[in-house]
Amino acid sequence: MPGYLDFSIKSADDYEKFEFDDPRDDRRYNDIRQDLINMGDNFSELPSYMDAVKAYKEDFCLFGGVCEPNEVLTRARGMPGHFMDIMLSPGKLKAFAERATDFMIEIGRQQLERVAELTGMVIWGDVAYDKGMFYSPDIWRKLYFPCIERMYKEFKKYNVKIIYHGCGNAKEIYNDLIAAGIDCYNPLEVKSGLDVVKLKKEYGKRLAFWGGIDVRVLISGTKEDIKKEILHRLNAAKGGGYIIASDHSVAGNVP
Repeated sequence: MPGYLDFSIKSADDYEKFEFDDPRDDRRYNDIRQDLINMGDNFSELPSYMDAVKAYKEDFCLFGGVCEPNEVLTRARGMPGHFMDIMLSPGKLKAFAERATDFMIEIGRQQLERVAELTGMVIWGDVAYDKGMFYSPDIWRKLYFPCIERMYKEFKKYNVKIIYHGCGNAKEIYNDLIAAGIDCYNPLEVKSGLDVVKLKKEYGKRLAFWGGIDVRVLISGTKEDIKKEILHRLNAAKGGGYIIASDHSVAGNVP
């Protein structure tokens, strides 16, 4: 499985030195992209952001995408360093999180202003695993909630829907995300104890859901198992507010 070999930020002292790219650089949106997230050592060329929009805008509902600061830290500092800094250097970490938020807000603005067809924005941020939050909800509320709330407020100015993507079980902060302005949550991993049908009953019209079909059943289940799984999750669609989808990436061995 692919993984990180090293990180740009190696200590809390590096936060202040880290320089973000220019979020307004036209190359980010108009040049062919190199996809690093694939198996092996090969690069995979993808169409530019704008070319992809032109190709799909007539047939699909289009969303932009940005990362929230916790996710930026995971990628730039790594989880062990990130978690140590939460406890040992929270001030330096918080200052970096605010700068990361500024950067991602501008990335989102550029997408929304360059593409009138965008229906909304997906904010990516894994803050949990299958047993719960990576760290206490109170730490999240202190360090990251203000940043995410700021992102929501900026993107809502464009009259779009906001979807939050967070793997694992982050149910402890669902009400906070609703308060921030989130419209929908994804992907609702079944293995982490989440059942979209129960969640729909609990949160009603306050939060829509996207995902929740157990990918493990799709991989190893019989046709009858898959049918049973999908029909159960479809109960969440009663009254609207549910986008049916798998709860994680669908593997290539799924028919």
